[in-house]
Amino acid sequence: MANPITYDSLLVHYLARELNHRLGARRLRRVRLDSEHRRFTLELDGERLVWELHPTRGWIRVIKADDAPGHADEGVPTEAAEGWSGRTVRTQRRPRVRRVTAPPDDRILQIEIDAGGPDRASRFVVEVMTNQWNVLALAPDARIVSALWSRETGGRVLRTGEVYEPPGGFEPREGLDEPVGRDRWLELLADVEPADRARALVRTVAWTSPMNADPILGAGSGNPGDDDSLETAWTRYRELA
Repeated sequence: MANPITYDSLLVHYLARELNHRLGARRLRRVRLDSEHRRFTLELDGERLVWELHPTRGWIRVIKADDAPGHADEGVPTEAAEGWSGRTVRTQRRPRVRRVTAPPDDRILQIEIDAGGPDRASRFVVEVMTNQWNVLALAPDARIVSALWSRETGGRVLRTGEVYEPPGGFEPREGLDEPVGRDRWLELLADVEPADRARALVRTVAWTSPMNADPILGAGSGNPGDDDSLETAWTRYRELA
């Protein structure tokens, strides 16, 4: 079995850009949420985009009509051919994808589609924090039309009929709108013990995570007060940011 994917805010940012390029302005035939397998499926003309959101998976597949062992007359693989199931989310008839976005320094991705009435989905919110992955289909007034995983967590009620509340309780990290400057970088990290620098970086600087902290710091994890290695680390951070 392939290793599950770990998402951080930087990966979600670029994933949203790629999906916006691929899906923007395209028509949707149907959207399915399969709670049993934790699977989110967007059916388009000629292909399916399938996002596996079980904690042991997490990847996205694009299935072309010609890749399926059997396919419908209109060029979309049939459920029988792929063994997919799940409930269809109510949307406007063949809505168009308006855009795919991600809030800055967050692990949430949003797919906006044409609105089709107060009881139909106009937006899909994909949450990929830790292993609590979920998809919420929202009406124009932010009520939940359908949920991949109905649950209560952190004071939020994620089930049909409830008003969607995004995850909260997190203070914005520094460098959200523009990269942290050199002097502030040294102020944040120079006096921190080397073993604690990665943790301090992830706690305070936007777009960093346990996935990229060590590559950014490199030799900057050396000795306290080692400004030269920290400046080199800052240069790597600037290139990333």
